[in-house]
Amino acid sequence: MATISKISELTPHRNDWTIRVMVLKKWSEMVDGGGDILRFLLVDDYGGKIPAIVGPGTNLYAHFDDVMHENKWKIITGFNVEFSPPGFRFAVNEQTIILTGETDLHNGYGVFRDHYMTSRDTMMS
Repeated sequence: MATISKISELTPHRNDWTIRVMVLKKWSEMVDGGGDILRFLLVDDYGGKIPAIVGPGTNLYAHFDDVMHENKWKIITGFNVEFSPPGFRFAVNEQTIILTGETDLHNGYGVFRDHYMTSRDTMMS
């Protein structure tokens, strides 16, 4: 099995990454001229977050909509990493994962804890 990389390690200079992430959010956006964009916000075991996108005109919207669900872990390979335009950043990370026809998904597991945990929750653990 390939080495699992942290989100913080991703750069556009490679395309052989393997990550294990949980889908925090999933939503759809309509674009001018027709078509929909499917967006995700992903988080890894270390709390690193990165947006991911399935662009219009790729015929992959339905596939990724069917296999990626909020609060589910995935091991993802075969994706591209690009720099995000400043107005399109949904996380501190300045990059976006582009899901393509080469992207491979497997069910995974992780240990990420809810980042909205309060101090009371911590004291009761």
